[in-house]
Amino acid sequence: MNSLRTRTASIGLALTLTGCGAIDQIRYTTAEIAGRAIVIECALSADFRKQNLNAINGWLTTNVYTPRAMALDCDGDGSSDF
Repeated sequence: MNSLRTRTASIGLALTLTGCGAIDQIRYTTAEIAGRAIVIECALSADFRKQNLNAINGWLTTNVYTPRAMALDCDGDGSSDF
């Protein structure tokens, strides 16, 4: 019975460690996608970015979420652009 418990614990630990690695990989991939989206968004004109922000806040409001999306800081001054 002890052998079974030891094996079960070992398998559980191995699955947990593998799961953490998979979660980290998902996190890194998602961060890369988000970073690329930010670079693309900052390359757009201010008017187009404002339209995108309004669309996001409109979607949030329509789906009963708090419309709290904010503009990015693309000019690097430390505050959102508008």
